[in-house]
Amino acid sequence: MIVVEGVRVLVKPDKEEERTESGLYKAISAVDKEARAKTQGTFVAMGPNADLNFGKAQLCEGDRVAFVRYAGEDISDGEDTFWVMNDCDILALIVDDK
Repeated sequence: MIVVEGVRVLVKPDKEEERTESGLYKAISAVDKEARAKTQGTFVAMGPNADLNFGKAQLCEGDRVAFVRYAGEDISDGEDTFWVMNDCDILALIVDDK
């Protein structure tokens, strides 16, 4: 279990595809580099001092968010990898209009 403190937030980044569109496997270094450059993920938790209000919407666990490229630090909990970042690195709440 990961508990974030202060103005930090916990985000699970989107998983990077290990194959190209044509079906070829990508080199591990390319997958790692692309994964680090991700800018979207799933909001998991926030510290007690984090301020994440997007107008009338307050972030909840499971919300999709956009964040600054190369933001935060990797942290693992078992097989899952998360990023811990400052609340100001969250740029937007992604709303699905279905």
